[in-house]
Formats: sequence, structure tokens, C-alpha cells
Amino acid sequence: MNQENYTDEPIKKSRRKPNFTGPERLHLARSYVENIEEYNRGFTASTRGDAKHGRQRLLEKWANELTAFGVVERTTIEVEQKLRLFFRDYMKKIIGNSKRPHKRPLSPAAELLSTVIPQVNHNSEEATAISGTSNSISDPQTEYADFLLKQHRAATTSSDSIDNSYNAANSSIPPAVDFTMHIEDTTSLQRALLAQQLENARADHALKLVAIENARIEQKLKMVELEKRKLELQRIQQEHDRLINFSTNFINNGNNNNNSNDSMYVKGNISDD
Repeated sequence: MNQENYTDEPIKKSRRKPNFTGPERLHLARSYVENIEEYNRGFTASTRGDAKHGRQRLLEKWANELTAFGVVERTTIEVEQKLRLFFRDYMKKIIGNSKRPHKRPLSPAAELLSTVIPQVNHNSEEATAISGTSNSISDPQTEYADFLLKQHRAATTSSDSIDNSYNAANSSIPPAVDFTMHIEDTTSLQRALLAQQLENARADHALKLVAIENARIEQKLKMVELEKRKLELQRIQQEHDRLINFSTNFINNGNNNNNSNDSMYVKGNISDD
């Protein structure tokens, strides 16, 4: 074999970065929920650059914060991809769980994201009512993307209409509506509901612990009752054995007396002869 083509250089193996840990996912979900308005803000003519830089600023900030956890260095691309995975993996579970009669426990990160999911559903329902269409979006990721697209279109349309109103004669600019206040109120309400759900879960857990303890006590009482019945059966068995022994001895004594009487009768007859 010709070994001249082989080199002594070590083979470089590509090492895959470790997945996001639980604390990292929870921190990213909390950061997104707290900055959802800035991250998903519409790109209007006046805020297009600001919104873009605002999102990039958040991604850089979150990447630095996640890197500080000490697991591995996180990049803005990884953070943005992880957020997309959040919506792909968590939103389907969250929306599906909201339709269940009995809620299933969610992960802490999913619980945080669930506080903003009702805003998406609510806006989607309002958009459907306004458009008059009855088609429902079954895919949660598509539903969220549709919500952001409509938000972007609404912001762009609002900006274009304001620019046109400046060029029209005797036109008035409608007062701007501050949606931030309503969003903050909704977020606070959702957080309060989440806190109440957690409190109810703790209370339910405590009740289950009490039920388990009661079941253990009941089992101990049944074991004591079973032991008492065993002792009672032993006592009855001993009494039964005693009666049998007494009866046996009584019968044996009676037979011995009869044998002695018969022998005396025989002796008396012999003496008479």
C-alpha cells in the first residue's frame, strides 16, 4: 500500500454547541415577554430604522446576558433562531392546552409565553370579525406570523394615511391612539391570572398531599384491624383446641371407668362360684 498520501495531521471534528439550558430558556422567554412591544413593533416611515435597530439591540443584549450564564457564548443569530423555535414548539402546546377542559402543566418558559398568547388570539379574532372571513388559522406559528403581518400592514397604512392627510387641504390629523397602555394593562392582567393559576396549582398540590396522608393513615388503621382479627382467630383456634382436648380426655376417662366396672363385675362372679 502507498502511504505517502496519508498525513499526520489530526482530523478536526466539528463540535456542536450545547442546547439552551432551562435557566437560559426561562430568561429568554421572560426577556421577550417584557419587551414584546419593542421587539414586534411595526415598521412605519418614521420608526422603520428605530424598530429595526431596537430589535437588533435587544438581540445583542440578550445574547450577552445568556453568555453570562457560563454555558457557552451565544450569538444574536442563535437567540433569534431560539425565539422562532419558541413559537414553533411552545405556541402549538399553549394554544392546544387552552382548548383542553383540563389544563396540562406547562414548562416555566411556556407559562411566561402563554401570558402574551391571548393577545395574539384576541387580535386575530378581531381581524377576522372586521374582514368578515370565517377561515380559521389552525397552525399557531402561522397564526402568530399572520398577526405580525397585519400589525405591520396596519402601521404602514396608518403612516401613509397621515402623510396623505398633510397634502390634502382642510384636513385634520386624527389623534393617535396609545396602544401601549392597553398592552401593558393586558400584560399585567395576564400576569395576575398566571399568578392565580400558580396559586391554585399549589393549593391543589397541598390538597393532594393531605389526601395521600389520609390514605396512609387509613391503610395503617386497616393493618391494625387486620392484626386484631388475626389475634382473634388465634384465640378462637386455641379455644377450639382446648375443647377438643377436653372432649378427648372426657371420653378416655369414661372408657377407663367402664373397663374397671366390667373387671369388678367379672371378679364378683368368680368369687360367687
